[in-house]
Amino acid sequence: EYNLFEIKKVEINTKNDIVVFNHHEILPLIYDVNKFDYNLLSVAEKKIYFINTILPSILIEKEKVNNLQKSLGYIRYKINKNIALNEYEEKLLTKNFKKYRVKSQKIDELISKITTPPNDIILAQAIIETAWGASRFFREANNAFGIWSFDEKEARIPSLNGYRNGKRVYLKRYS
Repeated sequence: EYNLFEIKKVEINTKNDIVVFNHHEILPLIYDVNKFDYNLLSVAEKKIYFINTILPSILIEKEKVNNLQKSLGYIRYKINKNIALNEYEEKLLTKNFKKYRVKSQKIDELISKITTPPNDIILAQAIIETAWGASRFFREANNAFGIWSFDEKEARIPSLNGYRNGKRVYLKRYS
């Protein structure tokens, strides 16, 4: 379990900036990969360092989801006991009904939608999408999953050769 206030952002300039974790402790680090090229590593090193870069972020996000599930569980308890929700709880419900597209406005349906895939599946998808961290989208946009952008106002980068229905494809850029 992470204390989400202790998360540190680390800029990677060389592989020595990546903390290689053991199975007992993975530090809550978010890596900025913009200045690091995984292509400079051997295949074996690329695998080790990529996993050590991505897994902490996966665990941090899973902790956020876990905290949300706990909060919603408490809200469900209050609803079932006819205890009034405070303003924060009302806003949390409204925001997440919209985010998870729960039109019924039923908290049980919302809670059932808030799940995460297993870590190995998330890692495998990141590996495929980024070619072990070598893709331009990963290096230039911190985009490990090929998330497209359709909003001109958000940070994004253009696909060099990608077009869909005659329009250029953009990928979302993450901080």
